[in-house]
Amino acid sequence: MDLCLTLPSHPNKTCLDPLSITDKDNPSCWNVITTLIEQFQTSRSSVHGLPALIEDISVSLFGKSVDTEFLSLFFKTNYPSDSEELVKGIIDNALLLPQLFPSHTLPFLNFTHTVELTHSQVKCLLAHQFLNTLTPPKGNNWGCTFTLWYSKFQPLESAVAGYLSTLFTYLLLPIEDSEPITYSYVNIPRSEPLDEVDSWKSQHGYPFHQALAVEPITTAGLQYPHPEITCALIASNKEPGFGPACTQEELVTGSCPPLLLLGALLVSPPVPSDAALICTGTLPVSFWSGIGREARKLDIDLSIGRRTFLFLDASELDAAIEGHHGIPDLHPDIFFRDLHKAYVGLSAVSNLGITRITSPLWGAGSFGGDPVIKTIVLSLAAARAGLQIYVSVDDSRTYCSTSNPFVSNTTNSNPSLLSILQNLKADGENWSFTRILDVRSMVCTQE
Repeated sequence: MDLCLTLPSHPNKTCLDPLSITDKDNPSCWNVITTLIEQFQTSRSSVHGLPALIEDISVSLFGKSVDTEFLSLFFKTNYPSDSEELVKGIIDNALLLPQLFPSHTLPFLNFTHTVELTHSQVKCLLAHQFLNTLTPPKGNNWGCTFTLWYSKFQPLESAVAGYLSTLFTYLLLPIEDSEPITYSYVNIPRSEPLDEVDSWKSQHGYPFHQALAVEPITTAGLQYPHPEITCALIASNKEPGFGPACTQEELVTGSCPPLLLLGALLVSPPVPSDAALICTGTLPVSFWSGIGREARKLDIDLSIGRRTFLFLDASELDAAIEGHHGIPDLHPDIFFRDLHKAYVGLSAVSNLGITRITSPLWGAGSFGGDPVIKTIVLSLAAARAGLQIYVSVDDSRTYCSTSNPFVSNTTNSNPSLLSILQNLKADGENWSFTRILDVRSMVCTQE
């Protein structure tokens, strides 16, 4: 089992070198990389030559070509007269790899639980993600470098351009290394089913409705990161990471470049059901409003201060559960899995001294979860952890379910989800931990 990622500066990491960059058989990857960089610096040292450098590195190390047409267009559009500063920032940071990582490895969070990196180390790794010199951890099937932002066809060109410009801004920021960025892996093993239920029923402290704050938003007006609350729950995947679209996870990782390392390099996926990922001390470089095709990058704002991000993956419910005909979220395997997952992450955040956290409708988008049940799950976990969770709800979203025991009957065939959640919170004094779990159990028994 791999405990760490082997970096390209490792003396034992070799390649075939099909372009004969060096005169050796199976030369070290680092020898090929530095030779290509030296050739680049002497012949075509401009931002417009960077795509060709990436292509040469990709073929030399991995024997595969890379489509960089969009990246070339990005540089032509945004740097028509070149930028020596950007070229120097990328190359200089990349060449620091052996110095900043003398072991030539990067430990996986799954086994070390905490990794602290200076901004210099983060910038160095980002430069290598940009140059496509890294290999993904075992279990990572989507890649770990930024080549998915380079190809010709980009359905959301403005978003990818925003991610690239944010990355380059961060690489050139004069940030001191005195305050490291901390990446954490937290886990709490689950109890036996009956013990788990009894454990939750024994919670009589913070009422769940007091832990919940419902924030009305519009899809176009939603801001990432949150302008005021400094901790955010990210609805991630069990194989977390960045991407070329505009999901919440992609927008937040794109706005905070140090997060680009988390799912790509520091985790050997999938993330288990009893674990969560946290990043503290990261600095958002850009703000975004909206989501999906409505997402737009706002002005870069470096005055916001450092943030904390909690990455949680909900159950994927876009497929039916065999033998279960009701709301999938209420199935005991799903309900208690997500409840435990949420508590693991939120309790770890609370242990950091944080009292407020923002969240989307976790697991109730492409994963197919029920937004009311998922909000109850988050609220119960937040109440037990002792913090308040601010759930963002699109004020135009409707809700239709005749089998949800937590939703009062209404004459409106398409009631507002916002109003349902507000009513649930207002009626919260009548919903103790025990009553919620008993109602869930009764519904599943009837099915």
